[in-house]
Amino acid sequence: MRWRLARMMRERSGLAGLGLAFLLIAGSMAFEEYGHLLKATEPAIGNYSIHDGDTITIEGERIRIIGLDAPEIGSGARCASEASAAIAARNRLSDLLADAEITLRRDGTDRYGRTLAYIYADGRDVAKLLIREKLARPYDGGHREGWCR
Repeated sequence: MRWRLARMMRERSGLAGLGLAFLLIAGSMAFEEYGHLLKATEPAIGNYSIHDGDTITIEGERIRIIGLDAPEIGSGARCASEASAAIAARNRLSDLLADAEITLRRDGTDRYGRTLAYIYADGRDVAKLLIREKLARPYDGGHREGWCR
């Protein structure tokens, strides 16, 4: 009887260890995905301009919006359809930011020296809105697909 009890306790402690390992891995993955939400947002103070669907400037600070890839504008466009899609994305971003309370959550810089930040218009994540409206694509820093068909 004691032998059986000791065996059950060992088996249960093994399961508890597996459960703990699972929780640690899941928590780590969740933090990687949503950890940026722990950083405070701050109001965007001053004048701003919109370069394209994923880059804005606030008081001289160039900001690359995290989470999306928008078509390139002007000479960066590789075809006419990309150029027109870029204008549509820029115009929609302009509409979203116009008369909105703009807040941002900075998260480092990119290789071009631009600030990386999540941008919110009246509390709404502009990257998610542009992606939902098919004016941009999700982007996490990896390979980007072209916009020309």
